Amino acid sequence: MENNFDVVVVGAGAAGLHIAGLLAKKARVCIIDSKADPTNVSFHTLGSFIQRERYGLSEKIIAANISEVAYHSKHFHAIKHGSAFILNKTQIHRELLEKLVSGNAEMNWKTSVRDVVQNPDGDINAVVDTTGNVYRAKIFVDATGVAGFFSRKFGLQDRKLNIATGLEYNALYHGPENRIHLYLGKEFYNGYGWIFPLGGKRAIVGYGIIGPHAAHMKSTLDSICNIESVRALITKDNDIAYGGTVPITDVKTKFVFRNILCVGDSVSQIHPLVGEGYRFVLESGRIAAPYITRALEDNDVSHLLGYEAEWRGIFQKSYQKGKRNQRIAEIASRSDLLSDALLLLIKMARNEYAERAISGGVTFI
Repeated sequence: MENNFDVVVVGAGAAGLHIAGLLAKKARVCIIDSKADPTNVSFHTLGSFIQRERYGLSEKIIAANISEVAYHSKHFHAIKHGSAFILNKTQIHRELLEKLVSGNAEMNWKTSVRDVVQNPDGDINAVVDTTGNVYRAKIFVDATGVAGFFSRKFGLQDRKLNIATGLEYNALYHGPENRIHLYLGKEFYNGYGWIFPLGGKRAIVGYGIIGPHAAHMKSTLDSICNIESVRALITKDNDIAYGGTVPITDVKTKFVFRNILCVGDSVSQIHPLVGEGYRFVLESGRIAAPYITRALEDNDVSHLLGYEAEWRGIFQKSYQKGKRNQRIAEIASRSDLLSDALLLLIKMARNEYAERAISGGVTFI
């Protein structure tokens, strides 16, 4: 079966749902994903400085309001003040999906793209899914996350990725509901830990590390839950773990190949230091959508390059600085002495400097 569209979006994570919803208001859009339910997510929460109204999201996406961040190393801790949120990822996906449905986009779940059809000039003419359906379009959007279906094929993403792997439990919480906790040091097995309150005396306790160490992550997280400073804040009352991976690469600034445009983890748009993807992914989609619309109106895909240029003007310096600081944090996590030294620097920093660092240093106006 053949189908014809203006835009085909491959991948229905936050990046794909958001940009498809924006485009469906003015174009014939199809979105394809291998999941049966795009609201089924790996990690259920994340910390964020998102301006939800900017993306038409309701207050329901907020699991907890945060005004304090507690940093912990082996021998020191520091509390900094600011305003942030713990987000309910399932609710975000649900609201993005509702916008997509109202925009009358075609949705195809439980299928994946297996092949691409290129014109003689190199543009993508169509994609073929696992059941043999052909989807023709003028523009294709890669929102396939770490898989990077188009971005790897056409050199916009590394063929072999360095990744960060994370795992978390939903546990009873005994600490202040307005405070998140971040941990660094050898007790965290050369990685980092977090506790995110959810309200209702519940919290997420998690552990992350640079590298694909999923085989040992659950036993490591169990050990972390028994560290005295962590055990004082949470009680693990179930054995259900959630996890996932994000790409840790050099900063990418090329997101367009001919009539293909990439958003999200397919081109490493997670902030390298902050580790937050959603706020930056939603903003990248917001930047990209008008250029896609203009390219369709003028039948000129060169307009897509405006997306790259605008993204670089807003984000490139922050991402490059974040990458340098990410390397410092990674080295510090291998040593209690270095972790303590980093905590002392955080302790001495003004609240606004600490907030700017952890938010990625970018404010959207």
